[in-house]
Amino acid sequence: MATFPCPSCARPLEADDTHRDWTVRCPLCATEFVPELVAPAAFGPPVTEADLARDHDEARQRAFGPGMCLELSGWLFGFVAEVGALFRTLSGLIELDNPAMQNPADPPELKIATGILSGLVGVPYALVLVLGGRHLRELRSRGWATAGAITAVCSFVLFYVLCVCAVFPIGFGVWGLIALNHPAVRRAFEPDTRAELLE
Repeated sequence: MATFPCPSCARPLEADDTHRDWTVRCPLCATEFVPELVAPAAFGPPVTEADLARDHDEARQRAFGPGMCLELSGWLFGFVAEVGALFRTLSGLIELDNPAMQNPADPPELKIATGILSGLVGVPYALVLVLGGRHLRELRSRGWATAGAITAVCSFVLFYVLCVCAVFPIGFGVWGLIALNHPAVRRAFEPDTRAELLE
């Protein structure tokens, strides 16, 4: 954010660096002017193609690791969740046919219900992690990347199905959120702003 005076009334105004070459209007005297022409010293040097390429490379490097880990954990832990849900459902069905195998503390009806519920939750869980990780890695959609990272952080709710494995997605989700908040990564998700900087 740069501060510069209005050329007509000298009122101090502020403009984002991305609006340096836009025509703006003073809210006090209604004078229209281009901030960069009035106060070039208030803004940094113009952005070049090389600057944008370097910034994009840094964003890719920072986003690749957490994006790949989120995507892989979506495939792996989604598979683990589905296998666990299937095993729990089948064991409940087997116990229904064999009352001698039933555990009074864990009735077969409860096993079947939690198995089916875990299986239904596991599919969207895995999809959000996979899509979020892929979008973060490829710098395509900040919304999907954020959804994937937050879903990974909330993996503790699947501890019953994933056991200790639920800890890994939590770490990857935190890593993804840290990467998403890096300035270079934030700018990489704003292609329109990047195009405006070069005009």
